[in-house]
Amino acid sequence: MHIGLTLPRKTSWPLERAGHTRLAFLDGWRGLAILCVLAGHAASGVSVLGQFSTFGVDLFFALSGRLMADLLILRQQSIPVFLIRRFSRIVPALFVYIGLILCITEVANLLTGGHTEIAISAAAAAIFVHNYLPTADVNLAFEHCWSLAVEEHSYLALAALAALSARRRGIFIWVATGITLFATLNGFALQHHVNAASQSVMWRSDVRAGSIFVSAAIYLMIVGAQRKRMPRWVCAVSPVSAALAVIAFALPGMRPSLNLALTSSLLALSVATLDHAHPALLSLLKSRLLTSCGILSYSLYLWQQPFLISARESTMPGASLLALGATVVMALWSYHRIERPARLYLNARITRVHEVPAALAA
Repeated sequence: MHIGLTLPRKTSWPLERAGHTRLAFLDGWRGLAILCVLAGHAASGVSVLGQFSTFGVDLFFALSGRLMADLLILRQQSIPVFLIRRFSRIVPALFVYIGLILCITEVANLLTGGHTEIAISAAAAAIFVHNYLPTADVNLAFEHCWSLAVEEHSYLALAALAALSARRRGIFIWVATGITLFATLNGFALQHHVNAASQSVMWRSDVRAGSIFVSAAIYLMIVGAQRKRMPRWVCAVSPVSAALAVIAFALPGMRPSLNLALTSSLLALSVATLDHAHPALLSLLKSRLLTSCGILSYSLYLWQQPFLISARESTMPGASLLALGATVVMALWSYHRIERPARLYLNARITRVHEVPAALAA
């Protein structure tokens, strides 16, 4: 009697294979995340959808943990290459965004005779400390940069942990789990001690990085426990975990740090088992809409902020739709003219630099 599900080759754990395979369903996960962010920001202050911008960020963090664990532990990408690739992905487009916002603000000040203080917020965004900036110094055009700071701080911490653990999966898992526990307890404690002039506790890297570390730990646990023949029920783990994460996120009466820990853990389990999800779910995530949004997700995330802020302050009918349209136009420009060319150029140079020593050693 056949009691297990024999997985076809194409659905085996892809991250244990040699080489790099881009997985369309992970782009779809990114696409779902950015759509949640856009919906939440467009509906901010209007409906319950306004809360889903935060959930979208949780989706991004869960995916980051999985991908970083793959690169650093499973593929054992060199630390310098890992860090420079993260730099090439984030920094060029961010600096262009900051520069354009500064120029537009300065021109507006000259035309109106007003004065909008933006330099401190812009500088904090550029050096990835915006999530610790006092609320009084925050300019809304850079408010969303808190999540980029969490990502960058987590990349550095994950790289350091990979080096200190000598890429040993077991050590990495135990320490990552400990960091997650610390972040949760730290968030719980800070909720009672941080003054009102500070930004949200849930934006601090020493709290929110736990979402990335728990995903890295759970993914490595799952991959380490893989079997060639998986039970039939495994295909339900990812969607059920994601559904429970939505419920946990919306649970009333919980302290934010505990709510975050529960939501992050469930999303980590969902993305870690996504490879074995039902084909219908994978087909949905591989849809043209979600994968296209996923590929553009970083540029969309950067540029949605000024347009959607303006739309919230406008009384013009259809302002949110116009803002979303403008966001897509700027994201397409940013992706094709800044983000992708800069990443390809820098990554090509990294490859050449590392190929020469390898050739000499051979």
